[in-house]
Amino acid sequence: MAWGLRIKGEAGQLQIDGTFQNYQLAASGTLYLGDTVVSGNALTLWKGELTLTSLVRPIVAFMISDDGLFFTAADNGGGSFTWTIYKNAGDPGKPARTITYYVFDVLAAVSSGNWGMRIRNASNVPVFDFIRKPMRVVDFVKEFNIEGVPLQKTYVSGRSYVATVCRFSGYSDTIFLGVGPGTDRLDRSWTATWKPISSGVEFGQVPTALYQHDGSNPPVYEPYESTAADYLVLDVTDY
Repeated sequence: MAWGLRIKGEAGQLQIDGTFQNYQLAASGTLYLGDTVVSGNALTLWKGELTLTSLVRPIVAFMISDDGLFFTAADNGGGSFTWTIYKNAGDPGKPARTITYYVFDVLAAVSSGNWGMRIRNASNVPVFDFIRKPMRVVDFVKEFNIEGVPLQKTYVSGRSYVATVCRFSGYSDTIFLGVGPGTDRLDRSWTATWKPISSGVEFGQVPTALYQHDGSNPPVYEPYESTAADYLVLDVTDY
């Protein structure tokens, strides 16, 4: 650009731009996955719902301490959005049910007050307000094949990182359990997820549905377009 302002972070990623609307922290908090549901006929999940209002084009990242999550999103209209978050409840070694969420959004309105710095673009539209914390982009992981082995990436030591799935992906497979009605076959559906590790994140897959049934029945597969997932990695230290 010939004029204006750009700010980059330690990772070299563009953080603040004086031309386009910038994403900033709109909400954060915790949510307990208090409901139990069955997906398919053989997968037990914990579930929670988060609804927020006064949003424009939100980007959300969910984190739990001991495993991966997956979620669905609904635009309710009028700036209201609902996210439904799920976690596999079948692993006794991973009992955590309280998630942390971070919601980033473009600037909905200029904040009140008489201190700080605001950035406007050439059309005099506010694109950044220093009263709200910026979305600190660390990495963009593109086209990770979730059918493969998990991928671990580490960044600056001592900081906290979250990720969000930018392109949902998944696949289905079948394993054979033995002989006998109701136990012959397990059809499994998977989708992209991530979980925190020390100074970084691990990318992988998580089951979304299990169907256990007689092998004479037709397979139950979810319609996925791709096994390649894209992730955005964010630094949320002190957020």
